[in-house]
Amino acid sequence: MKAKYLIQIQTNNAYMGVAGWFTVQGAQTKPAADALAADFRHARAVTDTRGVRVISAVKFTNENRAANHAAMQG
Repeated sequence: MKAKYLIQIQTNNAYMGVAGWFTVQGAQTKPAADALAADFRHARAVTDTRGVRVISAVKFTNENRAANHAAMQG
């Protein structure tokens, strides 16, 4: 079953050429996703200031489609 909500961490790793939001886990409900995101925020708070967010899978897909469409248009 596909996750309805994605937990993502913001990253900027010059060595790997990766920047932006990276999906680390998914959940079926918003409260479950918020709880998982809180765990990630707590774990990262000691050493890292990058963001953690919860985004719906539909919104994530729409953002990717818009970015791909813009890239194809030049």
